[in-house]
Amino acid sequence: MNTFPGWDLLEGWQIDPTKAVAYGFVKSDQTLVYEKDLGSGLLIRMKADGSQLRADCIDAESKERFVPLYVPGTKGTYVDQVRKAFLSALLLIRNACCIQRSYQLAQTGRIIALVQDHLKISIDHLFAKHPSIGVFHHEDGRWFAFISPVIRSKVFPGGGDTQTEILVFRTDDKENLLKEKGFGRAWHMNQQRWVSLELNDAISDARILSLLENASDLSGGPACHAWLLPANPKQYDVIGALENCDEITWHKDGNVLLRDRVYLYYAKPYGCILYQFDVIAVDVKEMVLHVVQRYRRGQIDLTFLKSIGLRAPRSLRHLPMDLEKLVLDHVQVCHR
Repeated sequence: MNTFPGWDLLEGWQIDPTKAVAYGFVKSDQTLVYEKDLGSGLLIRMKADGSQLRADCIDAESKERFVPLYVPGTKGTYVDQVRKAFLSALLLIRNACCIQRSYQLAQTGRIIALVQDHLKISIDHLFAKHPSIGVFHHEDGRWFAFISPVIRSKVFPGGGDTQTEILVFRTDDKENLLKEKGFGRAWHMNQQRWVSLELNDAISDARILSLLENASDLSGGPACHAWLLPANPKQYDVIGALENCDEITWHKDGNVLLRDRVYLYYAKPYGCILYQFDVIAVDVKEMVLHVVQRYRRGQIDLTFLKSIGLRAPRSLRHLPMDLEKLVLDHVQVCHR
């Protein structure tokens, strides 16, 4: 039950810790507190505890609440003046220190605030058509987690048709996490490297923050991008260049980074992927590619690539995780 005046003005808002501290909020344990004089011996006190916001009108001398403001229907010139001053101050503080909340679950708001406070990364709403999907990513654009509303049964078998909010994050401990209650399969992400959890307070904030710190480290360490690189045999004999060695220098193109994976598509008359490389060195103009896998001619041909929605590349193109997985799965099938 909402028991303070102006609660509806804070509905759907949450504190921005960085803005709040700069504004004058004082941190006490996990709570942020701010007080402002309203005149006539009264003050407004706002508290932010995670995603919970509360504002009270306090008698500066007794430190007790100014009761008339909490009794519905109380009227009078003085009370009306106090109410007006209180609500005006509340709006000023809210607009300066809070952000609108896109989510309904309390833990969702707390996690967003914790990531901003501890990792210095704000949630980013990248999709205009899906504003409720919020992404955590590094400055180079690499994701390590995202939050989204979802029907429970899409992530948790037998979960029913109720809507919940999930955190989908990168992990290197998938097998163990999926044995625990509260964790589920990755929603719309690579099943081998990502896991979902429900933001319903079944898993503590501290545990989730630890998982996100690890996810951030994983995405900020070894690169996770894959690329499809075309080569024309009429212009360059890649097969001959790699006949007696495993490294080749190539002109730098696009946003290829150190430790990215590159799949080389050799054009007609071959018309197939022949090599998988790791990028082992890169500068502004060139990159050094190291052979990880050599594929048989025709093993990953254009017919297969078209079957998964890829055309013969004319220039370097990003290879999404789900398509890369289909390519690697196809290779495994061919080996059987």
